[in-house]
Amino acid sequence: MDLDNTAALRRASLNGRNSLFDKNAPAPVLAAAPVATETVADDKSIAFANARKHIGDRVLITTIYGDKRRGDIESANGKEIGLRVYVSGGYAIQQIERSYIRSIEKL
Repeated sequence: MDLDNTAALRRASLNGRNSLFDKNAPAPVLAAAPVATETVADDKSIAFANARKHIGDRVLITTIYGDKRRGDIESANGKEIGLRVYVSGGYAIQQIERSYIRSIEKL
């Protein structure tokens, strides 16, 4: 039986094999398994749940909107953090809700 180029083109598959049943064809390329990477927490980052242990520490809080607030943790409960920010003539306590906090870093 005589094969022409059109028959060979019909048999060609997307991964370079001439035929799905060809014994000498390379094995199909499989997707690589995801590599498990262990994320090491930065020693400066503070979890919201642990904020109570850091009352009095100077921190940088980044909100979900990208705003950065620097101050001292005045209070912390399950819902919000009271951040003491210094302004001209004294200080103010800002209550920042948990849902608005992206990250807390110790300065």
